[in-house]
Amino acid sequence: MNKKVFVIEDEKDVVDLYRIELEAYDYEVESFETGKKAIDKIKEIIKEDGEAPKVIILDLLLPDISGLAILGELRGRPIFDKTSVIVLTNYVSESLQESVKQMENVEYLPKVDTTPQRLVELIKEKAL
Repeated sequence: MNKKVFVIEDEKDVVDLYRIELEAYDYEVESFETGKKAIDKIKEIIKEDGEAPKVIILDLLLPDISGLAILGELRGRPIFDKTSVIVLTNYVSESLQESVKQMENVEYLPKVDTTPQRLVELIKEKAL
């Protein structure tokens, strides 16, 4: 069973919190602190017909590229059709939240309301 999770997040402390919890449940975590590194990995998976992660935890506010641009790279790529995306951000916008909720297989969660334990519960419910 694919238990690969990508965490696209620029705050190292946040990545470490989620990594510890996810690895405790035997998830294989790969993290990316910039959007460019994440997009490079996505393109590598597409090019090599590699294994897509089961879940991507995505911050919208990254230092170089918007998380929305990363969502754009993922959607419409058949290799990522079964990948669940959890948008986990402090950026709160009702219109953005509504548009994200319209996307298939995408969940929008505010960081302040989401503990690492809750994130693992959601991954278990939705994806794995």
